[in-house]
Parts: sequence; structure tokens; C-alpha cells
Amino acid sequence: MYIDAHIHLWQRSQYQAVYESYDRPPELQPLLRDFSVQELQANLTEAGIDRAVLIQLAQTDAHNDELLAIAAREECIGAVVGWVDLASAALSQRLQQLSHHPLMRGIRDPLEGKDADWLHSPGIRSGLRALAECGWLFELLVSQEHWALVVSLAKDIPDLPLVINHFGKPTASTLEEWDRRLLSEIAAMPQVHVKLSGIMALFPDDRWSQWSVAELQPFVDRLLERLGPRRLLVGTDWPVATLAGSYTRHVTALETTLASLSAAEQGLILGENARRLYRMD
Repeated sequence: MYIDAHIHLWQRSQYQAVYESYDRPPELQPLLRDFSVQELQANLTEAGIDRAVLIQLAQTDAHNDELLAIAAREECIGAVVGWVDLASAALSQRLQQLSHHPLMRGIRDPLEGKDADWLHSPGIRSGLRALAECGWLFELLVSQEHWALVVSLAKDIPDLPLVINHFGKPTASTLEEWDRRLLSEIAAMPQVHVKLSGIMALFPDDRWSQWSVAELQPFVDRLLERLGPRRLLVGTDWPVATLAGSYTRHVTALETTLASLSAAEQGLILGENARRLYRMD
């Protein structure tokens, strides 16, 4: 099974709210439209992708419930990573409610835009332990300033599966620091996975559409060296990825970076790891 482990769906009004909550550059304006499951399915079919993991965007219960409703009726969606208020006094009831949905697999609450101490606050830590008790995973949208926080979280709650989105957002100039401060630290933590996703995040805004596979390769090679093929997943970050080329361009680029691996190893990264992690049986 070939799985895109990172896609979004939204209506313009939902993305507009997220867009306005950050200091977003004008280059993101093309995303201010509806992106439907029909458009997603066309891309999946063209690229030969079997299933996709639907990832939260807005930080509201209503958005989460909408994602679950979409997943329930669309065969191409194999799992949902949604959102909950981790510090809510009603968290246990919310988790119990969501646990009845057969495709709910985890939670994402982006660290970007939050205070540095948010992840260490007692309420959030308690909420993350509750996720671990539910058998769910936690996805991390982070940048360089959060790498130490990720390592600390992995050490503090070792039974909580973690999935780092978009390589952890290193750049060419921070590749060695990324290796030292993040990859070398999580290498011995088997519960931590990394998505080869969000390629555009590796490059400056003015080069989003100009990146090459040769520039992408060192990031993939370093992940393979540190973590091996069993802890890596592929995801396009569609439709955000449309700012940096077509859906097929992203899929082909990721496949090319894995070309030196055996067929079995490629199969792990292109689908089997996601199938196992998100329990797509």
C-alpha cells in the first residue's frame, strides 16, 4: 500500500482564520480557496497513491469533527490526525467521545505560534499523557527553536508515539545543527518518527518553486543514516505543496531520493510504516 501520510482539506474560511493568526507571507495567498476531497482524489490517482492521512489545520473541535465526517465517507482517507484542547478540563470526555471513531489515530497541536514553555506546562503534559493512555500518537509541527523541546518530550513520555512533520524544518545552513540537536538525540528513541514532507519548508520563500532533488537528497540521506528506513514516512503536505510544484512533482522527488534503497526498504517508507503507525488494517 502506497500512503501519503500528510494531506489537508479545507474550505477557504477555515484556512483564512489560520492564515490570519500567523505572520504569513503574501506567497501563501494561492491557498486561500477551497481544497476538496475530489481534487485530492484526482491527485492521488494520477500519482498512484492508495490512501492518505488527513491532518488537522484549524484548532477547533468543529474542524476536527468535520475531518472525521469526511474520513467516514471517503475511501481514500485511511486515518485522521485531529485536534483537541490538551489543557481542557473536559479532555478525558472528549477523548472518549473521539475514540469511538474508527479512523481517529492521533492529535496535532502545532508548536509554531505558541510560547516556548507551552509544551512544558503541566496541563499540556497531562493531556499528552492522556493521549498515550489512549494509544494515540502526537504529531509535531516544529521549527529549529523547538528541537530541544521535542527531545525533552520524547524523554519525558517515552510511551507516546511522536511524528515530526516536515523533516523538523531544517535548512541547508542548519543541516549539521539539525543532525546534532535533533536527529542524533532521537536516534535511540524508537517511538519517534519523521515525515519526509513539506519540502518547501526546507528552502527560502523565494525558492519554493525552484528546489531540486539534489538539494533534497542530503536531508533524506541524513535521516536514513540516523533513523533507518523503519522510522520514516512520506507525505506531500498537499495542498500547501502546490506552492512549490505539482503533486506528482513532490511524489516523484521523494521516490527519487529513496532510489538507492532496496525495494523492501522503499516499501517501508512509502507505505508500510504509515500503515503500521496509523493502524490501517
